Amino acid sequence: MDLVFYPRDSEAGQDAAVRALVHQMLAGRLTPQELAMRIHQRFSHQLPLAERLAELDDEYGIIEYGNRTLA
Repeated sequence: MDLVFYPRDSEAGQDAAVRALVHQMLAGRLTPQELAMRIHQRFSHQLPLAERLAELDDEYGIIEYGNRTLA
């Protein structure tokens, strides 16, 4: 297996990091909520690939103040 070197702070490298975190979730090492939180912390709303996950973390953050459920 070859390793790919991504330039520091490149979008391709950030996309690869997002995909690695998603693989962690699919392997059961992260919950969906943990995935969304980590994506939001690392990339905020700046990375197109992860924007919906950052928005999901926002929703998780306000869920206790409304009448919505985690489902």
